[in-house]
Amino acid sequence: MKIILDNSAKNGSGRYVEYISSGLFKGAPGWSHPKRVIDDYAMIFIMDGEVFIREGNREFKLVSGDILVLAPDAVHEGTYPSPGAVSYYWVHFRSDFFDASDADSRYIHVSDGFQIQNLFKQLLHVVNSENYPRYMAALYLAQIIGETEHTRIKTSRISNALASEVREYIKVNSVDEMLTLSRIAEHFGFSSDYVGRLFRSEFGIPVKDFIINEKINAAKHYLLFTYLSVKEISAKLGFTDTDKFVKYFKYHENISPARYRNTYTNTHINKK
Repeated sequence: MKIILDNSAKNGSGRYVEYISSGLFKGAPGWSHPKRVIDDYAMIFIMDGEVFIREGNREFKLVSGDILVLAPDAVHEGTYPSPGAVSYYWVHFRSDFFDASDADSRYIHVSDGFQIQNLFKQLLHVVNSENYPRYMAALYLAQIIGETEHTRIKTSRISNALASEVREYIKVNSVDEMLTLSRIAEHFGFSSDYVGRLFRSEFGIPVKDFIINEKINAAKHYLLFTYLSVKEISAKLGFTDTDKFVKYFKYHENISPARYRNTYTNTHINKK
């Protein structure tokens, strides 16, 4: 049965959800999600364990509290076996509520999943009992989607602040040769996958590429606007070996630091 979620559209069509099926999956260590293409949405809510899954070219590592809505007509499959036992709630449905072209917009982490877990439990009770009308399943599904949307809006404000803090942390610490996504994530107390996904969603660039850009831009500044030697610049940028810095710069810019500096030597200075 179809339930209208939002009837604010001028044409009265609104956004809808139509329940199809649901369940609780439990897998043993070594389980991996089979390769599938389905013609409806599938929401999975991780209870225990780790699930490694891909939709198209986008890979996810899902842990307890993660929700992912898989899009219809898109290939999804496991990428690695789960190291331990796995359990998650799942529900198949049709809807125009989600953006089928953007997998990241259909992922959310719920820090306190009791409410959603309870709704899933009630949903399964309803669909596996004879005494409830069919539309009750769609009503519980609508509540689950509403709860996840509420959480997404609430956490997006926090996420925006975290992304900005990560960016500033990279700018301040870009001189650290050992600066990596995993170290940044550890500093802020989140998983690497979450920080990387959040940063890319907010700024449109992977953390690794942003770190590289910061290092290269700092190197260019020192080369063009100071008289520091390449060795001194290398030390300022956190490289313990000058040759390593030279190779790093040349790899990303296709030119050596010395040649880059000599490329921009002509200038005009006036006093009036």
